[in-house]
Amino acid sequence: MKNKKTLITFILIGILLILAIAVNIIALNGKNEVKKNIQVQSNVSTEVENTVEANVITEENLELTGEKYIEADVKDANDIETILEVKDNPMIIVFWNISNENSVEALKTVQAFYEDYSEKINFNCVTVIDEVKETKENVEKFISENNITMPIVYDSKDNSLIKANNVTKIPTILIINKNAEIINTLTNEINEDIVEANLDILSENY
Repeated sequence: MKNKKTLITFILIGILLILAIAVNIIALNGKNEVKKNIQVQSNVSTEVENTVEANVITEENLELTGEKYIEADVKDANDIETILEVKDNPMIIVFWNISNENSVEALKTVQAFYEDYSEKINFNCVTVIDEVKETKENVEKFISENNITMPIVYDSKDNSLIKANNVTKIPTILIINKNAEIINTLTNEINEDIVEANLDILSENY
């Protein structure tokens, strides 16, 4: 009888030890998973910071002379030809079209800052249309439905403004100082943080 009790005691102790080990393993795995999540979040945060920094006009290159902005003919909403030139203030130009989702988002992103910066910076949105998928009527409908209040112009049929300034991708945003120098170009990463940082430095230093 005593042997049976002893055996049962050993079995219970063994079960308790196994449970204790299992609990410790689960807890350890949980801690490791938390550490991994923290590391992933840290890496993502660093990538975002690096992306913004890479796309901002830094203090180190404020004095560098970039490519000269080339003025060219565009058409306004009434089909009247005009020259898109730098006047008095620095300028930001958004090249976009309504069939390109990224360029639509870029346009909306810049629009969010238009009211706050329009006194110090001239905004212009250059619409690229092909008269097939992207007609002027479709553009005007989009502008109205999305409350776009920035000046909208249309590049000429031969895309003279795009070609003159070597714009090869839509969307593209040109950041131009008062001396008509292109001091930054945004293409791949266009978000509110990057746009606002560029506008801040442009309005304060140019």
